[in-house]
Amino acid sequence: PPPALPSADLAQKDPVAYIRAKAQYDAHLQQYQHQQYSIQSVQEQTRAAEQAAMSANLEVQAAELMQRIPEFANPETAAKAKARLVSVGKEYGFSDSELMGVTDARTVQVLNDAAKWRELQARTAEAKKTPDATRTVIPAARRPEPAQLARSKVVEAAKKSGRLEDWAAAILK
Repeated sequence: PPPALPSADLAQKDPVAYIRAKAQYDAHLQQYQHQQYSIQSVQEQTRAAEQAAMSANLEVQAAELMQRIPEFANPETAAKAKARLVSVGKEYGFSDSELMGVTDARTVQVLNDAAKWRELQARTAEAKKTPDATRTVIPAARRPEPAQLARSKVVEAAKKSGRLEDWAAAILK
């Protein structure tokens, strides 16, 4: 705490004690001011270090973002992508200040995935709404019978008729 100034009453009662107290006050005030200056300089150094660290982190995150989402590498597409992500963030209830305070590339990637998901859902819903009246079904050509099925039919026919020619045909097939 700052030192207290000696009272004016002391100057009236004991001028010598007042002068001593005033000298002591001046010395303590000088120490206090030096101490406050030291604290302020340390705080400024801390703020500068935090700013430098934050700037370095932003650069790293920006580079990572460009790798994760290539749209952000091109300045023309980055503006559109940013606007899209802000609108999606607002749809989820984020405020402008919260969205502008995002500094992590992973968070931006999550917003990007959410935006793509919503676009996909909108396209799917649109596709389901349009009827497929123009769609026609073309009948498929009849498939040939498998060889095993044909052989079993010939054997059955030979069993029913009992004729020697039918059995010969069944054996040859």
